[in-house]
Amino acid sequence: MKILIDPGHGIPHTGAKGRILGIEERITTLRVGHVLKSCLEAWGHTAYLTRTTDLCIIKSDRSSDLRARGVMAGRLQVHLMLSIHCNSVADPRANGCECFTLPGQDASDLLADELLRSYRTSFPNIRLRADLRDGDLDKEADLLVLKAAPAGLPKVLFELGFLSNPQEEAWLGDPANYPGIAAALGRGIENWGKNSR
Repeated sequence: MKILIDPGHGIPHTGAKGRILGIEERITTLRVGHVLKSCLEAWGHTAYLTRTTDLCIIKSDRSSDLRARGVMAGRLQVHLMLSIHCNSVADPRANGCECFTLPGQDASDLLADELLRSYRTSFPNIRLRADLRDGDLDKEADLLVLKAAPAGLPKVLFELGFLSNPQEEAWLGDPANYPGIAAALGRGIENWGKNSR
């Protein structure tokens, strides 16, 4: 498979920042993205990153930067796109992982389900924040990075955890955890590949 990995944010649009340790979303997503790319390539896939440095694709405008990431998926003709992020809210008790797709039902829903199941299997103590009202695990939102990708392409935005939660910030800030995170996401992608044929 050909996979586009989108490490969310990048300078100057730096994303969330943990309140205790100062862990930054832009750094965590890039590091996890690099490890996931290596993992997928070791398993025989072709993987691309939307950014390989600490900088955004388009530094001057956040909306243009998000669109450029989705457009890249079409240009590279990938089989799926995974945008990686870290969550943050005002309440430090909020915790867990979640996966967003665009509103409606399409091939992205199965990808989201497989990623969430694999992540939860690898990290059973992490809360799975699911929206079960439509029969699957994903949450739905009109996210520009996903809207800019080609119609019909399986594409999701995965929140690894909450930087606003002290325990999850410490976990997401520790590079020793990145191979496990990458392997969990990689297995989800592979399971999706097997089940979508």
